Amino acid sequence: MSSASLPQVLLVTASGDDPVELPPEGSVREVLAGTDCLLLRPLAPDTADLPWHAVEVQVVARADVPDGTPVYLPPPAAPRPRHHSRTEPAFPRRLDDDTVVRLAYGRQIDDVATLLRAGLSVLVRADETVVPPLRRAMIERTGLRVVDAGPAAETADDPTRPLQDALASPTADGLLVIPDLALLASAGAATEEGDAALRPVRAATERPLLAFASSDRVLSARVVERFSRTVTLTGCPTHVHPAPTASPVPIGRALVTADESAHFSGFDPEDLHSHISGLNPLEVRDAIGFAVQRTPAGAGIHELYEAVRVFKTRTSPLFTVPDVSFEDIAGYDDVKEWMRHTVGLLTSAGRLPAELAHLRSKLVPRGLLLYGPPGNGKRTMATAVARALNATVSLASGPELLGRSTQESEARIRELFREARRNAPSVVVLDELESVTSRFTPRTATTDGPQPQQSLAGCILAETEDANSAMLAPVLVIGVTNRPDLIDEALLRPGRFHPVSVDLPNHESRLAMTRLYGRRYAIDVGGVDELIAAATEGLNGDDIHGVLRAAFVAAYLQDPPVPPTPEQLGSLVGRAQRARRERRLIY
Repeated sequence: MSSASLPQVLLVTASGDDPVELPPEGSVREVLAGTDCLLLRPLAPDTADLPWHAVEVQVVARADVPDGTPVYLPPPAAPRPRHHSRTEPAFPRRLDDDTVVRLAYGRQIDDVATLLRAGLSVLVRADETVVPPLRRAMIERTGLRVVDAGPAAETADDPTRPLQDALASPTADGLLVIPDLALLASAGAATEEGDAALRPVRAATERPLLAFASSDRVLSARVVERFSRTVTLTGCPTHVHPAPTASPVPIGRALVTADESAHFSGFDPEDLHSHISGLNPLEVRDAIGFAVQRTPAGAGIHELYEAVRVFKTRTSPLFTVPDVSFEDIAGYDDVKEWMRHTVGLLTSAGRLPAELAHLRSKLVPRGLLLYGPPGNGKRTMATAVARALNATVSLASGPELLGRSTQESEARIRELFREARRNAPSVVVLDELESVTSRFTPRTATTDGPQPQQSLAGCILAETEDANSAMLAPVLVIGVTNRPDLIDEALLRPGRFHPVSVDLPNHESRLAMTRLYGRRYAIDVGGVDELIAAATEGLNGDDIHGVLRAAFVAAYLQDPPVPPTPEQLGSLVGRAQRARRERRLIY
């Protein structure tokens, strides 16, 4: 491997101008831990664990670094393997669904039981898969007599009938439990009979009521007002309490069995949470089981985290594993450098000590706004950010989020962000952002014709803040637009969406693109690359890509073939320039 293709590590001596002595062996992380050097560029997550001889090192004296240049701390030393001791509980031998849910949500189960015993009604919002074990745990903890108002198979045609029967029974004076309130609420909204069934529930305020509804279902305000408290359960906590008086245990120790932890070399219970924080406890169990099946015994923790990331994308159609890195993008060195800086902030902010965690939102913007002419790889740049974060990515188009009404559009955005939290760390790319956050009123077609909608900027800002308020794993939103002049100014205030210009490529970027696409399509551009870069001024990245792709088609797929001579390449560049001028006439 040539030194030009090695990952670079740029060091600056932390004190003095004397050259620093670096040991020749060990990983990048281990070598830097033994020095007092700082970094001029944050390391990519996969570079820190490379062997020292597999990177190219450049050392810069502090005196040669201009004032105001950002510097970064080296990555922390790898955690030492943990050994079981008297004060550190062992991993469980077996786990069933009820145990897993009680461990993860034990505090909330106790709180709900206390409210119900006090005669107050509680609405629990949670993923559908965890509702059955949650219901069993909460009912058992209350110790109250229970009347189940859930629909049975024989009442499928009228899911409200069990509720009506329970209310009409003279002996039905216990805790009324509704396993799926959304089902009854939807029936109540659709039929007069169902609405009549819900009306007594809202009126019988002296009776404790425990109801469950999926966190992604929308309930009317008149239904929610019936309850004294709404408890929402999402994701997993960082630590759990196996018993009321027990010390907190990392979620990676409570929800992982002894055999599963032994399967992965260097397994760290503390670090697991940042990779599974958006999954509910039963999904965590499924993800760990998937990782064990997918990897050989003794696999490293990076293989575990990659398997968890693949599990998320296979169970969520909206998110995928990104396959583009910054190294795959030619040119735009200044933009890529700024993106790497942002990635470094996001990954470092998650390591803030607890007493400084409240500053995280002040250091990291809620999102980025990539703007500029079309065809310059803004979406590709956003995908590369996800790859650098070891995150999943969702590419959403603004027009696809627009529904028949503002309420429907907001519901689609909430669903997208709910999946983003589940897949965290994740990157949400909103293409054509101006279509949903325009300062002018967007319109969508309905059966009755176009209807005006409000800007959805407020909804996106609220969801972005909520997605990062309590999670260590980041959810980054990247907006993409060709019309920054249409974007709602509320998004561009300091600390919200940071604008990043991706303009037409300059000469250096066009030269890098020519060489990259030449290698990709086996076209020898040596000796003419500078000429092509000069002749393609005003073209975007897609245009330059098209020139080299057309040369490949002519040389290898056309009959008779046309070799990629300088004259042929010049002809293709001229054709691209003519097409650009015609586009200007059209638009």
